[in-house]
Amino acid sequence: MSLLNIFGRIGLLPAVVGIGVLSLGTSAFATSNTFNAATNVAGQNSQAVSGYTISAPSYTLNATNAANIDSVSFTATGAVIPGTAKVKLSSAYKSCSITGSVSPWTINCNNGSTLGETVSGTTTFDVLLVQ
Repeated sequence: MSLLNIFGRIGLLPAVVGIGVLSLGTSAFATSNTFNAATNVAGQNSQAVSGYTISAPSYTLNATNAANIDSVSFTATGAVIPGTAKVKLSSAYKSCSITGSVSPWTINCNNGSTLGETVSGTTTFDVLLVQ
Protein backbone atom coordinates (compact mmCIF):
# COMPACT_ATOMS: atom_id res chain seq x y z
CA MET A 1 0.00 0.00 0.00
CA SER A 2 1.48 3.33 -1.00
CA LEU A 3 1.58 6.52 1.10
CA LEU A 4 -0.89 8.11 -1.32
CA ASN A 5 -3.41 5.33 -0.60
CA ILE A 6 -2.84 5.68 3.18
CA PHE A 7 -3.30 9.47 3.07
CA GLY A 8 -6.39 9.01 0.90
CA ARG A 9 -7.99 6.65 3.43
CA ILE A 10 -7.23 8.58 6.64
CA GLY A 11 -7.18 12.04 5.16
CA LEU A 12 -4.25 14.29 4.45
CA LEU A 13 -4.86 16.82 7.26
CA PRO A 14 -4.58 14.38 10.22
CA ALA A 15 -1.41 12.91 8.74
CA VAL A 16 0.21 16.33 8.31
CA VAL A 17 -0.82 17.38 11.84
CA GLY A 18 0.58 14.12 13.25
CA ILE A 19 3.92 14.63 11.50
CA GLY A 20 4.05 18.22 12.77
CA VAL A 21 3.42 17.14 16.36
CA LEU A 22 6.15 14.50 16.14
CA SER A 23 8.57 17.11 14.78
CA LEU A 24 7.82 19.54 17.64
CA GLY A 25 8.14 16.78 20.24
CA THR A 26 11.60 15.73 19.12
CA SER A 27 13.00 19.26 18.86
CA ALA A 28 11.74 20.29 22.31
CA PHE A 29 14.27 18.00 23.99
CA ALA A 30 17.28 19.31 22.08
CA THR A 31 18.06 22.33 24.28
CA SER A 32 20.09 22.26 27.50
CA ASN A 33 21.33 24.60 30.21
CA THR A 34 25.00 25.32 30.74
CA PHE A 35 26.36 26.91 33.91
CA ASN A 36 29.79 28.37 34.50
CA ALA A 37 30.66 27.42 38.09
CA ALA A 38 32.80 30.54 38.52
CA THR A 39 30.00 33.00 37.72
CA ASN A 40 26.64 31.18 37.60
CA VAL A 41 25.87 28.63 40.27
CA ALA A 42 22.67 26.67 40.70
CA GLY A 43 22.14 23.34 42.34
CA GLN A 44 19.25 21.01 42.76
CA ASN A 45 19.14 17.49 44.18
CA SER A 46 21.18 15.63 46.76
CA GLN A 47 24.32 15.19 44.69
CA ALA A 48 26.92 17.43 43.05
CA VAL A 49 24.93 19.54 40.58
CA SER A 50 26.12 22.72 38.88
CA GLY A 51 28.41 23.92 41.65
CA TYR A 52 27.17 22.50 44.97
CA THR A 53 27.54 19.20 46.77
CA ILE A 54 24.89 18.36 49.37
CA SER A 55 25.81 16.09 52.25
CA ALA A 56 24.93 15.06 55.81
CA PRO A 57 21.14 15.50 55.79
CA SER A 58 19.70 15.40 59.30
CA TYR A 59 16.03 15.40 60.33
CA THR A 60 14.65 16.63 63.68
CA LEU A 61 11.36 15.02 64.65
CA ASN A 62 8.74 16.76 66.79
CA ALA A 63 9.20 16.01 70.50
CA THR A 64 5.45 15.56 71.08
CA ASN A 65 4.55 13.71 67.88
CA ALA A 66 7.45 11.88 66.21
CA ALA A 67 5.36 11.48 63.04
CA ASN A 68 6.00 15.18 62.30
CA ILE A 69 9.28 16.65 61.03
CA ASP A 70 10.22 19.94 62.71
CA SER A 71 13.34 20.64 60.66
CA VAL A 72 15.91 19.27 58.26
CA SER A 73 19.49 20.43 57.96
CA PHE A 74 22.33 19.59 55.59
CA THR A 75 25.72 20.80 54.45
CA ALA A 76 26.34 22.53 51.11
CA THR A 77 29.85 22.74 49.66
CA GLY A 78 30.71 24.95 46.71
CA ALA A 79 32.70 27.89 45.39
CA VAL A 80 30.04 30.57 45.96
CA ILE A 81 27.76 31.07 48.96
CA PRO A 82 24.13 30.47 47.95
CA GLY A 83 21.81 33.45 48.26
CA THR A 84 18.67 31.29 48.49
CA ALA A 85 18.23 27.82 49.91
CA LYS A 86 15.04 25.74 49.91
CA VAL A 87 14.11 22.11 50.46
CA LYS A 88 11.14 20.06 49.29
CA LEU A 89 10.19 16.86 51.09
CA SER A 90 6.72 16.44 49.61
CA SER A 91 4.75 18.93 47.53
CA ALA A 92 6.17 22.42 48.22
CA TYR A 93 9.55 24.05 48.76
CA LYS A 94 10.21 25.37 52.27
CA SER A 95 12.58 28.24 53.05
CA CYS A 96 15.93 27.58 54.68
CA SER A 97 18.57 29.64 56.46
CA ILE A 98 22.26 29.58 55.56
CA THR A 99 24.91 29.65 58.28
CA GLY A 100 28.58 30.37 57.72
CA SER A 101 30.64 32.66 55.54
CA VAL A 102 32.89 30.05 53.90
CA SER A 103 32.21 26.66 52.36
CA PRO A 104 30.87 24.30 53.62
CA TRP A 105 27.70 26.07 54.74
CA THR A 106 25.13 24.66 57.14
CA ILE A 107 21.61 24.91 55.77
CA ASN A 108 18.71 24.64 58.25
CA CYS A 109 15.11 24.41 57.08
CA ASN A 110 12.35 24.83 59.64
CA ASN A 111 9.93 27.26 57.92
CA GLY A 112 9.91 29.59 60.95
CA SER A 113 9.34 27.17 63.80
CA THR A 114 8.40 23.85 62.26
CA LEU A 115 8.75 22.41 58.80
CA GLY A 116 5.13 21.26 58.67
CA GLU A 117 5.97 17.90 57.07
CA THR A 118 5.15 14.37 58.17
CA VAL A 119 7.43 11.37 58.03
CA SER A 120 4.86 9.36 56.08
CA GLY A 121 4.26 12.24 53.64
CA THR A 122 7.94 12.66 52.81
CA THR A 123 8.50 11.38 49.30
CA THR A 124 11.68 13.18 48.24
CA PHE A 125 14.68 15.20 49.43
CA ASP A 126 14.93 17.93 46.84
CA VAL A 127 17.33 20.82 47.48
CA LEU A 128 17.25 24.13 45.61
CA LEU A 129 20.29 26.44 45.94
CA VAL A 130 20.62 29.66 43.97
CA GLN A 131 23.51 32.10 44.03
